[in-house]
Amino acid sequence: MKLVLVPTDFSENASHALEYAVETANAIGAGLLVMSVYSPPVSVQSALQTVVAEDTARVTKIYREKLNTIAETVKTEFPSVSCAVQVTVGDVVSEIVSLAGEKKADLIVMGTQGASKVVNVLFGSNTASVIEKAACPVLCIPQGLSYQTPKRILFATNFAYSDIEGAKQL
Repeated sequence: MKLVLVPTDFSENASHALEYAVETANAIGAGLLVMSVYSPPVSVQSALQTVVAEDTARVTKIYREKLNTIAETVKTEFPSVSCAVQVTVGDVVSEIVSLAGEKKADLIVMGTQGASKVVNVLFGSNTASVIEKAACPVLCIPQGLSYQTPKRILFATNFAYSDIEGAKQL
């Protein structure tokens, strides 16, 4: 395993996921890529295109600064873990899945929050969608869980033939 991708929205839950990701990367000698996605509230093709572009530039600068702070903390506390950052603009799920594919991430570690829809209660809609669409395994860290060395790992499957490779990686 060479690269662990960690999407963050800078929430407490995302911080717990980052903690798991850093510990995992440190334990297996992998690098870390911490990302954040900004989803503009309106379409870039709208009449407010200039305002949206300015807002996007402002917010992505803020996100980049926050991510750089995270990277510096990781580098200070875990000198053997390389940590890069990236800010993207667009749909959260699409951007996470796209970046994971582009960078050939071996694992995505992200927090879960739950959602109102019954099908997404365990993971939250974004996390459930990333699990469904990502080509690599996704480690889901439940809300409120502080880092503990894992003793058991759940491998969920629908018994598809393609799950065999995932089981081998696990």
